[in-house]
Amino acid sequence: MVLCRLAHSIVTIRSWWLALAILIAFAPSPGHADITGVKKIAVIPLKFLDANVGCAQVYMNAEVFGAYESVKTTLEETSYGNLTITGKVFDPVAINARVADACSYLTWGIAAKAIVESGGTDLDSYDYRFYVLPAGVTCPWNGIAEPTQADAWIRMCESGPRYLHELGHLFGLHHAGTPTSEHGDRTDFMTSSGVFIKLNAPHMLQLGLLSHDSLDDVNENATVRLSPLDLSPEQTNFPHVVRLMKPDTNEFYYVSYRRGVGSGLDEALPPDMLNRVHVHRQTSYSHLKRTYLVAALAVNQSFTDTENGIEIIAKNISTDGATVEMKLTPGCTRKPPLLYVSTREQTGVPGEQKRYAFTIGNGERAACGSVTYSLNHSLSTPAARNIAVTLSSPSVTLAPGTFGAVEALVTALPDAQIGRHSFILNLTSPAGAIQSNSDYGEFLINILPPAPPRNVLAVSKPVIVYLSWSAALGGRTPVGYKIYRDGRLVSKVSAATSLYTDRNVRSGQTYSYYVTAYDSAGLESVASSTASVTVRYSGR
Repeated sequence: MVLCRLAHSIVTIRSWWLALAILIAFAPSPGHADITGVKKIAVIPLKFLDANVGCAQVYMNAEVFGAYESVKTTLEETSYGNLTITGKVFDPVAINARVADACSYLTWGIAAKAIVESGGTDLDSYDYRFYVLPAGVTCPWNGIAEPTQADAWIRMCESGPRYLHELGHLFGLHHAGTPTSEHGDRTDFMTSSGVFIKLNAPHMLQLGLLSHDSLDDVNENATVRLSPLDLSPEQTNFPHVVRLMKPDTNEFYYVSYRRGVGSGLDEALPPDMLNRVHVHRQTSYSHLKRTYLVAALAVNQSFTDTENGIEIIAKNISTDGATVEMKLTPGCTRKPPLLYVSTREQTGVPGEQKRYAFTIGNGERAACGSVTYSLNHSLSTPAARNIAVTLSSPSVTLAPGTFGAVEALVTALPDAQIGRHSFILNLTSPAGAIQSNSDYGEFLINILPPAPPRNVLAVSKPVIVYLSWSAALGGRTPVGYKIYRDGRLVSKVSAATSLYTDRNVRSGQTYSYYVTAYDSAGLESVASSTASVTVRYSGR
């Protein structure tokens, strides 16, 4: 599914063949589950027939990679130095488009990518790619990106916070809002504030910038001392975040503290957000984890959820931390379990296996006691012809406020057909429907073979031909190469080599060679370019 953000709505492209083409052209970069470390970013300005990007390369470089108030420095501060970026702002790429054309941003990106790669640059070696458009294009947005993909499009070349916002989408984040505004949370760069700010607590946990060692789960009355969110885990012995389950909607409340003095970028937060205890709500763990700021509490102020019997009180606030009291009213109300999959959609070829990790949560109150949930899966008749599913466990027992996990091992059958095939994980309990839930995963079968090898070269010595080639740019990783002479297969070699010696040739004869790549499923690429050579005679 491809999402196009139009104003504050979502437009769904349902044509499976178009979605497949886009998934192939703009495949997710590996490693999106872990965003720590160094991430490599390509910034590619597009030059239309009648318009240029309105910013110089040096300006865009400063906004993204600069040493002061940039995307780079914001990520470094937000992550306690565990995430940074490197990369390049490319020379403008001229494409055949005009600003009055329809907003064909995917087509523009494909064209620009092909032009850059024709010059020898492998853009797939970059973790993320930004295509910067002229400001006058007809696209009804300032930036667009699909969560967990590798490509984003920007038409505000001068706005570093816009690059940061769209990069957040590529990391897998959705918008940071309030109950009345999708972009209303002014404590997080997934809003639309236009300034460099950091992330809220649930987003930091979602990306792994805060570990679970910095999190306290509370399911009974408790008083907790919170560390300011700007202090790294190594600088404090207190948790950064308290999490409480919101049973009626299978959501969570996250409680954190943002201070002003000495807090770096947090000092730029609005006054009514500084030195406050923040309460966020995060939607159920779907592939779009939207967050909402529901309260910013000064000393002795409280937030109350009467439906779930939860009260959160800011008892004390100082520069070194905040003391927060959580009051949970006893009682048992049966609720559906929380169920979500970490990666909903995976792509592979016939014969491949993929693992889908599901997390299960018992959101009931302590008075309800433990529940044993039974697990099973279901497949439609078409899906059953293409994939097989095995669960790691038939059941899981959870106490209130705790979590468990189950893994689904999904195999694409050898004769699986191209397309999107879904399975459903079902959770049931003795209480029936009120304690049941389900979620799904998708296996996108892609039977496209690897890309062909490049730069095939044949060189002759007496009664010997030496053949060499370069690995393909992009595409599926091959496990080996096949060598053809005059249209017939003569040998196979592993992907670890790019050389072949042919001794079964005759002096004075001319031979034509080409090479193909093949993958672990046996899928073979199209032929490389042909290299012809005449075998030399001995002594010449």
